[in-house]
Amino acid sequence: MFKKKLRIGILMDSLKMNSSLSSLILSLEQNENIDIILLHNKLTKKNISQKVSTKISNEGFFRFCSLAFFSILTKLEDIFFRKIDKKYSIDSKIGQVKKSNFLDVLDINPIFYKKFFVKYSENDLEKINDLKLDFIFRGNGSGIFKGGILYASKYGLISLHHGDNKWNRGGPPGFWEVYLSKRKSGFIIQICTEKLDDGKVIFRGETVTMPTYLKNRLNLQQISYPFIEKIFEYVLENGKLPTINNYDTSNSRLFKTPKLTVSLNYVFKILVFYISKIITRLILNKKQVWQIGFQENNWKNFDFQKIYKLKNPKNRFLADPFIFSKDSLTAIFVEDFSFSENKGSISAILLDEKGDKEPQKIIEEDFHLSFPFVFKYNDKLYMVPESRRDKSIRIYECVDFPYNWRFSHKIMDNIDAVDSIIFYKEPHWWLMANVGDKKSLDVSSRAYLFYSDSPLSMDWKEHKKNPVVFSSDFARNGGLILEDDRIIRVRQKYGFNQYGKQISLSEILTLTPDEFFEKQLKEIIPKFSKKIKGIHHLSSEKSFSVIDFVQDKS
Repeated sequence: MFKKKLRIGILMDSLKMNSSLSSLILSLEQNENIDIILLHNKLTKKNISQKVSTKISNEGFFRFCSLAFFSILTKLEDIFFRKIDKKYSIDSKIGQVKKSNFLDVLDINPIFYKKFFVKYSENDLEKINDLKLDFIFRGNGSGIFKGGILYASKYGLISLHHGDNKWNRGGPPGFWEVYLSKRKSGFIIQICTEKLDDGKVIFRGETVTMPTYLKNRLNLQQISYPFIEKIFEYVLENGKLPTINNYDTSNSRLFKTPKLTVSLNYVFKILVFYISKIITRLILNKKQVWQIGFQENNWKNFDFQKIYKLKNPKNRFLADPFIFSKDSLTAIFVEDFSFSENKGSISAILLDEKGDKEPQKIIEEDFHLSFPFVFKYNDKLYMVPESRRDKSIRIYECVDFPYNWRFSHKIMDNIDAVDSIIFYKEPHWWLMANVGDKKSLDVSSRAYLFYSDSPLSMDWKEHKKNPVVFSSDFARNGGLILEDDRIIRVRQKYGFNQYGKQISLSEILTLTPDEFFEKQLKEIIPKFSKKIKGIHHLSSEKSFSVIDFVQDKS
């Protein structure tokens, strides 16, 4: 194990920053193995007329008008959505990070040339070299860096780029993914070179694309910044940078701040999106409703053309089905969502020779419940439903199958987790869940693993490589199939602004506290009915399988 203190220089234009960057800096300050030094760019303050004059000189008048309109649009969008949802807000006025948060402060003077290029004097570079830094991290330092600053630390100057450089270089961060209706938005952490967004990538991540620019930008910030610290922790542990497959970016499009016509098209697109939602839901009274279908077949032979569709109760819908048999009884456990109460509870549907029975509520709380995963331990049955709104992972014990259950205890508290599955693979019990935090807009793109000696334990250890899956296509759980010694995970895939587009099945082949590997077996696309818009769940055991699907209802 490699261990020594890392010295990190954080390059900043201003101590006024977004909340995600300030949270990162405060976290680094608390890390006993990291010293942070502020490399503070001393910028010449300009009044508004000077700023405008410089912009027009650099960009030209018409380009300046496009930039100004986009800036105004961004501010208006922030004001509008701030009133609707606080999570939309891009708050840059944090004020929590001060110079005292850093071990040392070095004032340096960036030299701007050819509009955006930045270099530093030999005197400043000598001062930086004297700090003997392991990394320089580009916090909110502006410009395209050239010259000695790129080589003034042991591992180089690292930068966070909010965009997947396989197709998207440039910016603004998170805008083009929304405008082009991309299913997912990526980000990279890279070692900067003199070529724009073409350095060595040391981490690549992705998240679900949010429906508006500011929300997508905020989501990217929230998810990406914590991985900067993970890079530092990896180097502390291994004494080297992580390695991943890099891609030829020569064909990647270099995006810029949108032209006036593009900004106007974006406004039109957002207006159409929200107006159509209002018309569909409030005027036409149409909404997407989940429904359950089952079949006497295992997952290998499941025929989607022959599913038996369970009818939803009035003013409710059923979703997240899990099938489980005990003795001679077979039951489907479901999320039972009430439109009037705007929350879900857990219901059971008993299947017998006479056909299906009405869903009967078995667990109800003051908060939303869903995803009723059932497992067996010491000849008893337990359930771990999703209880995200309670900020916990809760265990319920079966008293009398299938209708009588009682709350047992919380195995995790103060956690933002959804769709937990619990299973055994020697020598540990494993808990896999999709985890975010209280600020997370997207909780679906990261799958975390925990392990313990007992599924009822309140002391779970984190997998070394968490999140073990970081993908909007494969991270979120959609069920679990245990077949002999095989562990088959059902995975949800998102569409653009569409939850539950399709699913895939993968077999977990490697599972230890240090390693995780799964191999995709098949992909299930909901083409079996024109009315069905998507599926996001599959459960199967022996001779029964059950799915849920969504379609427009009026």
